[in-house]
Amino acid sequence: MQAAKKSEDDLAFQTLHFYESNAQLYAEQTRGTDLAHLYKPFLASIPKGGKILDVGCGGGRDLRRFVDEGFEAIGVEPSEKLAAIARQFSGCKVLVSGVEDLSINHEFDGAWACASLIHLSRRKLPSALGKISMALRSRGILFVSMRIGSGEIVMEDGRFVARYSSEELCNAIQRAGFELVNVWISPDSLPARHSLFWVNAIARKLSEA
Repeated sequence: MQAAKKSEDDLAFQTLHFYESNAQLYAEQTRGTDLAHLYKPFLASIPKGGKILDVGCGGGRDLRRFVDEGFEAIGVEPSEKLAAIARQFSGCKVLVSGVEDLSINHEFDGAWACASLIHLSRRKLPSALGKISMALRSRGILFVSMRIGSGEIVMEDGRFVARYSSEELCNAIQRAGFELVNVWISPDSLPARHSLFWVNAIARKLSEA
């Protein structure tokens, strides 16, 4: 259904409430997802042993993969319950925060935002990308995946989702001070959702003056 009537704050609270109420189930359902096709091109661009920020880390699946691959990883997750699960599962530090509240300067070699920025309104995406850019070192690598589509909707389970075309996402990333490295479309990795498609982008932060 279309996202209308409710305020952005109401929709954000509603989305957060979903994850707080379903944290363990959500973590278990997403833990076995095979994202090798996404990890490979991202990690290939990160220096060996580099530091990765997992934006919206959920139950810690990707944090654990990054550590297993020899990287240092820190998560940021607005749901307190998911953050606790992620810490236990990955052994990594996880900050309880929304991306829009981040205050990190030039600390990371890579930032991973896999299906997490979809819960921000289109109006808030530029600011979120700016916060991620600030967290990255010069020439740091960004991975973003977004639901393909148009407009903003509220899913049947109450979660708010913003959808983007490839062109819209690329434009937003470039306006935030990144140069695009690779853009591709892939089906959802969960077997029950192969009718959903995602636009994935890898970008490099432009050198700072």
